[in-house]
Amino acid sequence: MLPTTRRLLLSLAMAILLAGCGIPGMATSVPQAVTVSATEGWQNTHIRIEEKTTFEVRHLSGSWTLWLEEVPPFGPGGGSFTCNGSTCCEPLPGAPSGSLIGKVGEETFEIGLGGPIVVETSGTLYLRMNDCDNAMDDNQGSIVVEITP
Repeated sequence: MLPTTRRLLLSLAMAILLAGCGIPGMATSVPQAVTVSATEGWQNTHIRIEEKTTFEVRHLSGSWTLWLEEVPPFGPGGGSFTCNGSTCCEPLPGAPSGSLIGKVGEETFEIGLGGPIVVETSGTLYLRMNDCDNAMDDNQGSIVVEITP
Protein backbone atom coordinates (compact mmCIF):
# COMPACT_ATOMS: atom_id res chain seq x y z
CA MET A 1 0.00 0.00 0.00
CA LEU A 2 1.32 3.44 -0.81
CA PRO A 3 2.33 5.61 2.17
CA THR A 4 -0.16 8.34 1.15
CA THR A 5 -3.03 5.84 0.93
CA ARG A 6 -2.08 4.35 4.31
CA ARG A 7 -2.05 7.82 5.92
CA LEU A 8 -5.41 8.62 4.35
CA LEU A 9 -6.94 5.37 5.68
CA LEU A 10 -5.51 5.98 9.17
CA SER A 11 -6.87 9.54 9.17
CA LEU A 12 -10.28 8.28 8.10
CA ALA A 13 -10.27 5.58 10.79
CA MET A 14 -9.33 8.13 13.46
CA ALA A 15 -12.08 10.48 12.32
CA ILE A 16 -14.64 7.68 12.56
CA LEU A 17 -13.42 6.72 16.04
CA LEU A 18 -13.49 10.30 17.28
CA ALA A 19 -17.00 10.84 15.92
CA GLY A 20 -18.27 7.65 17.55
CA CYS A 21 -19.70 6.39 14.26
CA GLY A 22 -20.61 2.73 14.36
CA ILE A 23 -19.32 2.14 17.86
CA PRO A 24 -22.02 0.87 20.24
CA GLY A 25 -22.25 2.89 23.44
CA MET A 26 -20.29 5.85 22.14
CA ALA A 27 -22.37 9.02 21.77
CA THR A 28 -21.51 11.72 19.28
CA SER A 29 -22.67 14.51 21.66
CA VAL A 30 -24.10 16.60 18.83
CA PRO A 31 -27.12 18.54 20.19
CA GLN A 32 -30.37 18.00 18.29
CA ALA A 33 -33.48 20.19 18.48
CA VAL A 34 -36.76 18.28 18.75
CA THR A 35 -40.32 19.65 18.72
CA VAL A 36 -42.77 17.90 21.05
CA SER A 37 -46.50 18.41 20.44
CA ALA A 38 -49.03 18.56 23.28
CA THR A 39 -51.65 16.82 21.12
CA GLU A 40 -49.76 13.58 20.41
CA GLY A 41 -48.76 10.62 22.52
CA TRP A 42 -45.23 9.19 22.49
CA GLN A 43 -43.17 10.95 19.82
CA ASN A 44 -40.07 9.35 18.34
CA THR A 45 -36.99 11.59 18.58
CA HIS A 46 -34.92 9.18 16.43
CA ILE A 47 -32.15 9.57 19.01
CA ARG A 48 -30.59 6.44 20.46
CA ILE A 49 -29.70 6.51 24.14
CA GLU A 50 -27.29 3.98 25.62
CA GLU A 51 -27.85 2.55 29.09
CA LYS A 52 -26.07 4.26 31.99
CA THR A 53 -24.88 7.06 29.68
CA THR A 54 -25.73 10.63 30.66
CA PHE A 55 -27.68 12.68 28.15
CA GLU A 56 -29.00 16.21 28.53
CA VAL A 57 -32.36 17.79 27.70
CA ARG A 58 -32.75 21.58 27.61
CA HIS A 59 -35.93 23.59 26.93
CA LEU A 60 -35.34 26.02 24.06
CA SER A 61 -38.77 27.51 23.42
CA GLY A 62 -42.51 27.04 23.36
CA SER A 63 -45.36 26.39 25.76
CA TRP A 64 -48.38 24.14 25.90
CA THR A 65 -51.55 23.52 27.85
CA LEU A 66 -53.42 20.37 28.81
CA TRP A 67 -56.82 22.08 28.91
CA LEU A 68 -57.44 24.67 26.20
CA GLU A 69 -59.38 27.75 27.36
CA GLU A 70 -59.23 26.61 31.02
CA VAL A 71 -55.52 26.38 31.88
CA PRO A 72 -53.07 29.02 30.62
CA PRO A 73 -50.05 27.72 28.66
CA PHE A 74 -46.97 26.70 30.64
CA GLY A 75 -43.54 25.23 29.95
CA PRO A 76 -42.19 21.68 30.23
CA GLY A 77 -42.21 21.78 34.04
CA GLY A 78 -45.94 21.10 33.95
CA GLY A 79 -48.97 22.49 35.69
CA SER A 80 -49.84 22.71 39.37
CA PHE A 81 -51.64 19.33 39.60
CA THR A 82 -49.94 15.99 40.21
CA CYS A 83 -51.89 12.72 40.23
CA ASN A 84 -50.41 10.23 42.71
CA GLY A 85 -53.10 7.57 43.02
CA SER A 86 -53.49 4.17 41.43
CA THR A 87 -56.39 5.48 39.32
CA CYS A 88 -54.22 8.03 37.49
CA CYS A 89 -54.40 7.82 33.71
CA GLU A 90 -51.21 9.81 33.05
CA PRO A 91 -48.27 7.78 31.68
CA LEU A 92 -46.15 8.88 34.68
CA PRO A 93 -48.19 9.25 37.89
CA GLY A 94 -46.29 11.31 40.46
CA ALA A 95 -44.93 13.70 37.84
CA PRO A 96 -46.78 17.00 37.32
CA SER A 97 -49.59 16.83 34.80
CA GLY A 98 -48.51 18.54 31.60
CA SER A 99 -44.80 18.09 32.28
CA LEU A 100 -42.35 16.78 29.71
CA ILE A 101 -41.66 13.08 30.18
CA GLY A 102 -39.49 10.61 28.33
CA LYS A 103 -39.26 6.90 27.66
CA VAL A 104 -36.47 4.59 26.56
CA GLY A 105 -37.60 0.99 26.16
CA GLU A 106 -40.05 0.36 29.01
CA GLU A 107 -38.40 2.91 31.33
CA THR A 108 -40.49 6.08 31.72
CA PHE A 109 -39.02 9.12 33.49
CA GLU A 110 -39.68 12.78 34.26
CA ILE A 111 -37.74 15.39 32.31
CA GLY A 112 -39.65 18.54 33.28
CA LEU A 113 -37.40 21.58 32.91
CA GLY A 114 -34.54 19.35 31.75
CA GLY A 115 -31.03 18.64 32.91
CA PRO A 116 -28.76 15.60 32.87
CA ILE A 117 -30.52 12.22 32.74
CA VAL A 118 -29.25 8.64 33.03
CA VAL A 119 -31.44 5.67 32.13
CA GLU A 120 -30.95 1.97 32.82
CA THR A 121 -32.08 0.88 29.34
CA SER A 122 -30.70 1.32 25.82
CA GLY A 123 -33.02 2.33 23.00
CA THR A 124 -34.73 5.14 21.15
CA LEU A 125 -35.81 8.19 23.15
CA TYR A 126 -39.52 9.06 23.01
CA LEU A 127 -41.01 12.26 24.45
CA ARG A 128 -44.51 13.52 25.29
CA MET A 129 -46.60 15.64 27.61
CA ASN A 130 -47.65 13.85 30.81
CA ASP A 131 -51.38 13.76 30.07
CA CYS A 132 -53.94 11.01 29.70
CA ASP A 133 -54.16 9.46 26.24
CA ASN A 134 -57.92 9.99 26.15
CA ALA A 135 -57.60 13.67 27.15
CA MET A 136 -55.23 15.00 24.50
CA ASP A 137 -57.94 16.44 22.25
CA ASP A 138 -58.17 19.58 24.42
CA ASN A 139 -54.40 20.16 24.52
CA GLN A 140 -52.64 22.85 22.53
CA GLY A 141 -49.10 23.99 21.80
CA SER A 142 -45.65 22.51 21.54
CA ILE A 143 -42.21 22.91 23.01
CA VAL A 144 -38.77 22.67 21.44
CA VAL A 145 -36.04 20.94 23.40
CA GLU A 146 -32.38 20.38 22.68
CA ILE A 147 -31.11 16.86 23.34
CA THR A 148 -27.41 16.16 23.70
CA PRO A 149 -26.83 12.39 23.67
